[in-house]
Parts: sequence; C-alpha cells; structure tokens
Amino acid sequence: MASFLYSSSFRAIVVRLLHQVCKIKYARVDASHWNCNVEVRTPIPGGGRIDIEIIGSNKPAVIFHIESKLESPLTRLQLSKYRQHGAKRLVAITKYTPQVTANEIAELGCFVIRWQDVHDELIRRLTGIRGADRLVVLWMIEYLEELGMAYRDDVTFKDIRLCQRIFCAASSREKYAAVSARNGFETADAILRLLDDVRERLIELRPRLDKWSRWGSGYFQWTDVNAGRRNHVLAMRLIHPTHSAQQFVAGLWLPEDLKPTWYVQYLNGSKELRSEEIPIGRLLQCEKLSSDKIVRHLSSTVGRWRLC
Repeated sequence: MASFLYSSSFRAIVVRLLHQVCKIKYARVDASHWNCNVEVRTPIPGGGRIDIEIIGSNKPAVIFHIESKLESPLTRLQLSKYRQHGAKRLVAITKYTPQVTANEIAELGCFVIRWQDVHDELIRRLTGIRGADRLVVLWMIEYLEELGMAYRDDVTFKDIRLCQRIFCAASSREKYAAVSARNGFETADAILRLLDDVRERLIELRPRLDKWSRWGSGYFQWTDVNAGRRNHVLAMRLIHPTHSAQQFVAGLWLPEDLKPTWYVQYLNGSKELRSEEIPIGRLLQCEKLSSDKIVRHLSSTVGRWRLC
C-alpha cells in the first residue's frame, strides 16, 4: 500500500503488469491517476472483502481487484464468489502454483500470477529509475525475498562457482582454508528457492508426481570413495509414494576439484538405477540459471525414464 502511494514508478510498474495479465490495452495514463484501497467490499454486496482494489481515475474507470495468497490455498469457491459479486477483473497473486487448475481459472474469467512474477517485473523495470522511487522499488524487491514470497533469479555460473569454493573451504581437511564469502550464502539460498519453484512447476506439468513425497530442497554432502572426492549438493528429491527407497533427485553437484554440473538420478536405496549429467551452461539463459530450461529438462527426463 505505502509503496503504491509514495512511488509513481512502482505504481506504473504494477498498473502496466495488471494490464498485461488481464490482457487489456495499456493506456499511458499518468501514474498519479491510480489509487489503491485495501480490504474493500465486493461491488455487489454479500461477497465479502477483497484484499486490494486498484482503480484508475480515467472514465470509464478501470478497476482491478486483487486477492493475495501466501500460505493459505487459493480455492475455486472463493474466486467464484468474488466473480458472482461483481469483481470484473479479478487477479489472484499467489506464492505457490495455485491448486485451482488453469482451465478452472479460465472458466471463471479470473487471472492468476505469482509474487515471483511481480518480483521479476520490478527487477526488469529497475533500470532507469532514480532517487527515492528507486529506493522504494528496491525495498519491495528485498521485502518479497526476505518473506520468501520470491527469490532472486539472477544466479550466474560465477555465483555457483563461489558457492562451490565456500562449501569446499568449509569442509577442507587442510589446517587452514578460507574464501571471501561475499554473497555466496545468499546465492545458495536463491538456488534452493529456485529448486523449490522448479519442483512445483514440474509437478504441474506431470500431475502424477503430486502423489510423490517431497524432500528439500536442501543441501547434502556425498563422498565418492573410489575417487576420494567430496561432492557438495544443492538438490530436491521426489520420493515414490509406495516404494520410499525409490527417489528422483535433481540439482547442482559441486565437487571439490571439478566444475559444477547439473545431475539427475533415479535411485533405489543406494543403488543408482538411472542418471544423467549435463553441463550447467545448457541451463543458462542470458548467462543466468534458467528455471524454465530446468523445468523443461526435468519434464523430458521424467518422460524418457517413464517415472509416471
């Protein structure tokens, strides 16, 4: 609310994004002509209160109603009630992929985006913003990251190598080992959040995986006894619903003395049934780790391995 009121740049970014999401032509109206209200009653009485209303002062007025979801689920019933009570352009902003299917959302005439989409749009539009406006937008980006509503998605191969050096120094057998941490721990956290997002998007593409249990995303260490090498791993796991020893593991492998790689395994206990290793470079887009490429790769792998 405060960000919308006090930053014309933030208002412009939000209004432009809402026009894109609702697929209506964006009229270049001065950002000061938009107002934000919270906890508003539905246009037709009896539908309860909607979290946010953003309304333009132009005629006829363009009104967006926004329902914000963090941990609580987004339900078809709630969306349907708001629509029946006059919420014409209803946008749900969620932390996770909604449980309501895309077809159900389309049938209701609603729109859904994630807080991650808002976060990414703020970063994309940050260039060119100066002064107090820039501080407000930066604050909102940091706020979304600190609350776990979004993660930084600008992890480069250089960042991954820094994580590798930190983990290797921390577990070194040498008497003294050090490395300048800089933003290495922040990068590791961003990677784990990206893997969480990848897992949920993979399940959305492969719905049968929803029956599998989830582990992580997290860190573990594995020692290759034959090579005498420690491997630091940032990964997520999906565990078979009836055979818990069977697990689908995917993530970044950061060995002590080799380049980081992307590694996918299908395990039965300690036995490796299937595995695939690819260079991280294949998962980069504009030099940054791409969640879209990772999701496509994992979905293809699940299909080729006939896991579900």
